[in-house]
Parts: sequence; C-alpha cells; structure tokens
Amino acid sequence: MPLRWRARPSRGAIATLHDVTPTENSNASSGILIANVSHEIRTPLATIRGYAETLLEGGLEDKQNRRKFVEIIRLTACG
Repeated sequence: MPLRWRARPSRGAIATLHDVTPTENSNASSGILIANVSHEIRTPLATIRGYAETLLEGGLEDKQNRRKFVEIIRLTACG
C-alpha cells in the first residue's frame, strides 16, 4: 500500500543500520587467540615428533644420546 503525501503517492526507503564493529572486533580477537593457541600446541609437538623420529630411525642404538632424547620428549610433553 503506497504512502500518501498531499494526495499523491510518494516514494522512499527506510533503512535500519546496525553497528557491527563490536562483533567484528570480537571475531578478529577470536581468530588471533585461535592462531596463538594453535602455534603453542604445534611447537612442542614438532619437538616431540622430531626426537621420536630420531629414536625410531636408529637413535635407539645410540647409547650416548637415547636417554637424553627421551628426557627431552618427557620435559617437552610436561611443559
């Protein structure tokens, strides 16, 4: 149903605006947090994986370093 102004139809638009800045800021902060947590988890896992692979690829026979490698894995895993 058209709106009438002075006995003739008028045309126009109504707009509703919402400030999404807080939502966008929150989303950006969440992304940064997830990236940081992911990095903090991957770093020790890479260390553990490297020493475990070394042990499996012949490091178990290296009597001088095998205990050191296992201790590094344990310390890295326990934080």
